[in-house]
Amino acid sequence: AVIGRDGNIYGLPDESGTVLIINPHTKEVDVVDVKQGRWGRKKKGSYAGGVLAVNGMIYVIPYNSEQVLRFDPTDRTATSVGKKFHGEGKWCGGVLGKDGCVYGIPSNASRILRFDPTTQIASLVGDDLGDDDCCFKWAGGALDSDGIIYGVPCSAKQILRFDPATEQTSL
Repeated sequence: AVIGRDGNIYGLPDESGTVLIINPHTKEVDVVDVKQGRWGRKKKGSYAGGVLAVNGMIYVIPYNSEQVLRFDPTDRTATSVGKKFHGEGKWCGGVLGKDGCVYGIPSNASRILRFDPTTQIASLVGDDLGDDDCCFKWAGGALDSDGIIYGVPCSAKQILRFDPATEQTSL
C-alpha cells in the first residue's frame, strides 16, 4: 500500500486487477479497475509493491507483468509505461531514490529496475546479480540517508546494496 499526496491509502494490485482506495478521514472505500498488461487478471502476482513519486503518481512494480504500472490518484486511471521486460517474478518492492527515480528490487531478475518518472524510461542498472539458481532473492528495500538503496534478503544469503549515483552494486 502507498499513501498518496491526498492522504488516501492505495492498496495496489497483485492478483486482483484493482486498486483499493481508502479515505482514512471519511472511512469511505472505493475500488478502481486497473486491469493492465499482458497478464491482467489471468496470472497471479502481476505486481509487487509500489512507490509514490515526486510527480504525485504511484508507480507499481512489475512482478509477472511486463511493464511498470502508473496509477494517477487524481483521475484514478492506470497506464502501463516504459520498456517491456519478460519473465516471471522479476522485481519485488520498490524504493524512491534521491534522484526521483523508482527502483525495483530484484526477486528473480538479475539486475535492478530503474524507472524515471520524468522521461518514462525503464532500464536495468547495477551489476548483473546472476541467476545462480536462486529464486526470490530479495523482497523489498529501503533508502538510507546517504541515498543508498538496500534490498532485504528473501532467499539470498546477503543484503543487496546499490548506489544510484554510481550504479555500483555490492552484496
